[in-house]
Amino acid sequence: EEPCQPSQFEEELALMEEMEAEHRLQEQEEELVQPGLDGAADGQFSPMAIDARWLRPTPPPLDPQTEPLIFQQLEIDHYVGPAQPL
Repeated sequence: EEPCQPSQFEEELALMEEMEAEHRLQEQEEELVQPGLDGAADGQFSPMAIDARWLRPTPPPLDPQTEPLIFQQLEIDHYVGPAQPL
């Protein structure tokens, strides 16, 4: 006869509780990154809702009387390749 194996129930339960805690923590982090997106429908974004990785430096002063002012727009729907450094 084979000896009875101890129950794995407690280990499985602990693992499930740990996974649930990690999931809740991940949801909380996502809410902190995007807290103001609820107002996006009316065009109002909270300054705190903007991910710091998307912020741009303040541009240098520009005098349109002496320097050319060029507008550019770039739309990318799909990108293949490694992420570019910020």
